Amino acid sequence: MNKLGGVCYKCLHIIRLKKNGHIYKHKMCEGSGTKPIRLEEFIEKIKQVKSFDIKINESDIDKFYDMNIKSDNDICNKVRELIISMIANNDIIDEWYINEKWNKLRDEIKKFEKINSPIKYDKCNWITKAGRGNSNDFDLKYFYEDKIIKTRRVEFKYNVNKISDCPQWSSPMNPSRYIKCVKTYEEYFYDNYLLKLCEAFGREMPEKVEYLKQTQCDISKSIPDMQEKYYKGSSGSKGRYTGLDDDINFYKLCINTSKESVSNYFNICKLDHEILNKYLIEKQKDKEYMLYKNGIIYHEVHTVDDYTIDGCNIVNESPYFKCKTVSGKKINILFRWKNGNGIAFPAFQIS
Repeated sequence: MNKLGGVCYKCLHIIRLKKNGHIYKHKMCEGSGTKPIRLEEFIEKIKQVKSFDIKINESDIDKFYDMNIKSDNDICNKVRELIISMIANNDIIDEWYINEKWNKLRDEIKKFEKINSPIKYDKCNWITKAGRGNSNDFDLKYFYEDKIIKTRRVEFKYNVNKISDCPQWSSPMNPSRYIKCVKTYEEYFYDNYLLKLCEAFGREMPEKVEYLKQTQCDISKSIPDMQEKYYKGSSGSKGRYTGLDDDINFYKLCINTSKESVSNYFNICKLDHEILNKYLIEKQKDKEYMLYKNGIIYHEVHTVDDYTIDGCNIVNESPYFKCKTVSGKKINILFRWKNGNGIAFPAFQIS
C-alpha cells in the first residue's frame, strides 16, 4: 500500500499506481489525479468525507470574503475548514489557482504551516476534526521519512484577527457539571418553570427523568412538539419560521421564561471554577489559533494562565459568570440554551 497504493480524490477508489508513483487520471470517473497514500491517511480522508459530505466548487472561495447570515454559520464554517484542508493537502486542481482569491489563501496557509514547524520535515497533512466531541478543528501533522514527528492542534476562527474578538472560544456542554448548587439547573427549570411552557402549548408535563436526559441532546425526544413550535416562532430558524402569531408568542414565552429562570438560578448557585479549569486546561492546552480576516491568516496561542480562572475574581451577573484569569485576562461565561430555550441543549459560551 505504501509504495503501490493510491486513492482517487474524486471518487475515493483505491487504485494501483506505477512503481514510480506517477500521477494519472482515474479512468472510471475521470478524476483529476491520484497520488501514493498511506493507509492511515486514506482512512482519515474517508472519515472527513463522511463527516462533511460537502462538494466544493470554485465559487466557494467567496465564503472567505463574504459574510453569511447567522443561520448559515455552521455550513459555511464547514466549507471553509474543508477548503483549508484541501488546499493544504494539495487536493485542489491547479486551474482554480488562476483565481487570485484561491492563490492568496494558499499562500497564507503555507505561511501558517511554517509557524512552529519542525526544523526538518518533508511533508504535512491537515486532518479535519469534525463533530462536537473534538476541541480543535485540525490536527496538523508533520512527517519526516514517512514518520510523524510533530502534531499541532489548530482551531480556526473566521473574521477575527485576535481571540478576544471571537464570540466564543469554548463551549462546554452540560454546564451544571461546572456549577455548585443543591439542584442542577435543568432540574430547577423542570420543577419551577417547565409547567408554564407546557400549559401554554397545551400538553402534559413530560416525565422528569426523560426530560433531564433529553435536555443534553440537539433534538428533544421528550418534548419534540414543543421544540418544533419553538423553531416555528423563531425568525432565525431557516425554513421553519411560519410568521404565525401563535408560534411567535410561544417562542417569546420560552425566551422570557428561560431568562427569568437563569436570573433566579444565579442567585442560588456559584461557578465551580476548579472543575471548569480542569476542563479548559485539558481542551485548550497546546492549542494554536488560526485566525482569518480580510484575506490574512493570523496566529495566536495562549498560556495556561490565560485560561485558568482565578477563584477570587468571579461575579454572578446573569446570564454571565464574569471572571478573570490568573494572568489577568477577562473571561465571560454565558449560560444559554442552544436548541430551544427550556427545551434542549444548555451550554456555556466562553469568550
